[in-house]
Amino acid sequence: MAVLFGKSNKKQQKLESWEATLILDVNDVESFPYRVADPAVPQGWNEKLFQYGNQLTSIGTSNFICSLTGAADIPMSGKMPEPNLKILGPSYLMSMNEATKCQERYGQTSTGVFRVGKQAVQDLNDALLSITEKPRQGKTWCGVPNGSNSDPDLLIAYLEEEPDTNASLTGIFADIDVDDETKLATYESRTKLVCDALRLRERSGKDSYIKIIVITKVDKARRQVSFSGRYSTDSILRGRDFWITGSVNVPEVSIPFPVAKGMPVTWVTSFQPSPAEVMTSFKVQWLKAGLGSHPVPGVDLGRIYGVLLEPNNHDQATWLMGRFLMLT
Repeated sequence: MAVLFGKSNKKQQKLESWEATLILDVNDVESFPYRVADPAVPQGWNEKLFQYGNQLTSIGTSNFICSLTGAADIPMSGKMPEPNLKILGPSYLMSMNEATKCQERYGQTSTGVFRVGKQAVQDLNDALLSITEKPRQGKTWCGVPNGSNSDPDLLIAYLEEEPDTNASLTGIFADIDVDDETKLATYESRTKLVCDALRLRERSGKDSYIKIIVITKVDKARRQVSFSGRYSTDSILRGRDFWITGSVNVPEVSIPFPVAKGMPVTWVTSFQPSPAEVMTSFKVQWLKAGLGSHPVPGVDLGRIYGVLLEPNNHDQATWLMGRFLMLT
């Protein structure tokens, strides 16, 4: 029961996940091309188990087609899963109270308004939890500034064909979680390693794509995808190079950076702001020739990423420049 449904935690009033250990006793090891402890073994078991699960969901359900996948599935009913996402907290994949009559659509409410299959929903839940595991922080997920409040959003970035890669993909788009010493480094130096890793993966005649998703916390119950995009690694690398070229095309200005309490500040020239730092700069209105300031609502994160990932989109850059001049 614990393996199937989770171990009961009465203090926190929730079910904790429970892991099962699979032990293989193989008497003809010589017949296999790799050892039992080889990573290919658990990968093969996972693939077979997923295939078996998909076969079960297709039995006797050919009349129902999932709206998300377009495949045969079992209709989803009852409550959707509630994954506890990093930064955002417990998040329903879909939340609609069937007792609230004004939410009915064509006589349907709750999960009845969204015709999806159980297997598709479970796969989505499992993928979210897997991609945001603690060891993946800074690689496939991290925090990014929110345009209107102080709470960060959740950014997810991964290679479509290799989501388990150890490359720190999020470093290209955000640096909210880096320490003060790392922040003193230029955006170019902070992103060099991940860009080099992406270039090593380039193959002639084959495009590699990175999926970028930003999820924001609207309120205690609601979550919203504020940005979603799919870009080739080539376009991301070119966008990063354009960003760096543009950031140094300014007059030389010295900016004071705090080092530690009680220590004199460090003056930095040729500062290269990251997309996250540019996003933060739009949340401050400067007054009295820079002697004072107060917080203001920022801009949509998608506009910042539009300049980074689509450098030929001059209208986006012009709009942002006009907005920024009003803050100074």
